[in-house]
Amino acid sequence: MKPAVVYSIGAIAAVCGMLLAFWPAGSSSAGCPYLPGTSWVARLWGRAAHEPGAEYDWSGLRIYTRQELAQYDGTDPNAPLLLGMAGDVFDVKEKGAQFYAKGSGYNMFAGKDSTRALSLGSMEEKDLYSADVSDFTEAQLRALKEQHDFYLGKYTLVGRIKADSLPPTPPPKPVLPATEEGAGSGA
Repeated sequence: MKPAVVYSIGAIAAVCGMLLAFWPAGSSSAGCPYLPGTSWVARLWGRAAHEPGAEYDWSGLRIYTRQELAQYDGTDPNAPLLLGMAGDVFDVKEKGAQFYAKGSGYNMFAGKDSTRALSLGSMEEKDLYSADVSDFTEAQLRALKEQHDFYLGKYTLVGRIKADSLPPTPPPKPVLPATEEGAGSGA
């Protein structure tokens, strides 16, 4: 083949590749239909659809405060179901609603930075409302990494947690009614 033909074919292939990479995949998602929705191309293409006033990182991922994350705990069935882990925010609705939706066994982890609780396998309130891992041992840090890798492999990464944001406050504990002495004794 002549060099001019080879260069022409290469140029056409490059242009076609760029068109495929930046072609909108439909009205609800952006980017190439053959690339995952979290690809850099999809994120850059989808910048126009970002929420006004929300903060985004360099790659186009939304940055959530821990207070904002609390809004996505499964209370609204039409909203995303989000979970924070090791600084990342995952949408667990598509592949994990049966675990994390309201009324499900692991719903207490939804809408929170669950780094500490998930790493320790704890359902205690003090761990559910704290992301502090400064006291973790080497073994606990390995468990944190394993948990984070699990979430990266299974769920859709949709954002990052703003590092200096405060966690939501735990719900108030129910106040039990005071019992009267002698009540119900028949006297």
